[in-house]
Amino acid sequence: MVDDTFSFAVLGDCKSQVSLVEPEPFRQIVRSINLLVPDFVVILGDFVKGDTHEDLLEEAWDEFERVAKTLEMPYYLVVGNHDVQCRGGERVFRERFGPLYYSFNYGNSHFVVLNSEDEGADISEGQIDWLREDLRASSDAEHVFVFVHRPLWEYEGKGWNGKVHPLLAEHKVKLVFAGHSHKYKPPIVKDGVKYIVTGGGGSVPMGNIGDEGTFYHWVRVTVRGKDFHLAVIRPEGILSEEGGTLPGWRELDLIRKRSFGPAFVAPSKEVPFSEEISITIRNPLRSQVFGRMEWYLPDGWRISPERTKYSIGPRAEVEVRFRVEADRRAKLSYPLPWYEATFGWKEGGEPIVTGRSGMRLRRRFICRRVEGRITIDGNLDKWEGLEPLRLDRKEQVVGPWKGPSDLSAEIFLAWDEDHLYLAAKVKDDRFCQEFSGADSWQGDSVQISFDTSNDDSSELDEGDYEYAFALTPKGPEAFRLSVEEGRIRGEEVDVPLFIEVLPEEGLHIYEVAIPWSQLKPFRPEEGRICGFNVVVNDNDGEGPKGWIAWTPGIRESKDTSFFGDLVFE
Repeated sequence: MVDDTFSFAVLGDCKSQVSLVEPEPFRQIVRSINLLVPDFVVILGDFVKGDTHEDLLEEAWDEFERVAKTLEMPYYLVVGNHDVQCRGGERVFRERFGPLYYSFNYGNSHFVVLNSEDEGADISEGQIDWLREDLRASSDAEHVFVFVHRPLWEYEGKGWNGKVHPLLAEHKVKLVFAGHSHKYKPPIVKDGVKYIVTGGGGSVPMGNIGDEGTFYHWVRVTVRGKDFHLAVIRPEGILSEEGGTLPGWRELDLIRKRSFGPAFVAPSKEVPFSEEISITIRNPLRSQVFGRMEWYLPDGWRISPERTKYSIGPRAEVEVRFRVEADRRAKLSYPLPWYEATFGWKEGGEPIVTGRSGMRLRRRFICRRVEGRITIDGNLDKWEGLEPLRLDRKEQVVGPWKGPSDLSAEIFLAWDEDHLYLAAKVKDDRFCQEFSGADSWQGDSVQISFDTSNDDSSELDEGDYEYAFALTPKGPEAFRLSVEEGRIRGEEVDVPLFIEVLPEEGLHIYEVAIPWSQLKPFRPEEGRICGFNVVVNDNDGEGPKGWIAWTPGIRESKDTSFFGDLVFE
């Protein structure tokens, strides 16, 4: 007997602003879905921040699945543009989850999942032919629901309105869901087909929280025979029987970024070794919290205890101690052991926030003061006598690498009262930069980042800055990221900048002066320390190839606890 009474959940866009961490609102949506127990879930794409390297894509998908598998019911995935953005993205999706478009039946209804990334944000003719046959074969279904990542009915010049919509109307499709826009848009109805955009599944909303449609949410669809009903659910309004409410989203974000500290080991240490480490966990809330911590260990590492519990009083912190042992198999390079930790209102109760951090190698580099302003002209003779930061080792590389002539760099840093000066002498056997502005990192470029408060936050936070320098088709450009009221802001900035490509020598020369006024409130003085990182990106003409970096933290996660110390002398 066909069950004509059931419910399902729909949510869209749960990727983070960084590559390897799923956002807290997505976790809270999963929590609220589990409390309301629909029969299954459909997620409308953009599960991972796919603009990473293929070598890291599997790790990003592992993180998504680790969170998604806490759903207590089956889930179905709709491919999004970010999921297939990088080289190898489509292959990885197929290997993990199967076809990029498909259909299934449940109860008295038929469900169709489409691929909006088939032909440059469109539906291909082959997919339309498949859809026609699929709808024809399912003509006896009471309801037909369709899911797609992009709301292609909003796109001019695409095939949806001219080819796909007539098929849906002909076969009496009741409801079409899309994500992509990080907000909720009330339904529109065309020829009996209801279209809904629901993109509040965890990604940073478009606009400010509280604006119309700008809130984290998911949609519950309840089918009752010939009828169905929709409800838009805000996760913060769904409470367990314990009745504990969530802190505000801004507060949860700050907890996740700042409350779970790293443990540092010296890069010069040799394996095997055994030592005690400590992790500081901070509670900024006005109430006591209870937490759990679990370590995840690469080969050769042991940490005891591997799991532990703790409690923290209001606006207090605790230091949790562990014994770490590294045998001869362990590598003192990333990835190192990392942990996941939670806060909850009750011991053993459901978490209200989840964070992660781990062991870090604390590298140091001396930034020397200079007398007199450095002229930004590309002549690096003036930097002689200063020791460079060298990027020339295999363990610093993500992606294919043939050696230092393929990609390596010497980075020079200096300062005076008005500017931080940087020069980069990059060896790269081929220059390719076809991008500009916020996308310049996809071509040959240099990125640097500062944690001016040196607070080791797990993502970019107030007081953190990132710059990308690139010789774009428009000329030399400097693009800066900063954080204002918890949101990352990107903009082109005006700085003295010189970039030159010397193809016969396989050299790219960068020189820049950053005024301290762009790094407020930081002011240098002798002995002061600022978190710092640098990465050189490589593109040999077939898309982003890889990069070489001082430490992780710029291209992978924006986690400033990976940064090294820039010491001003």
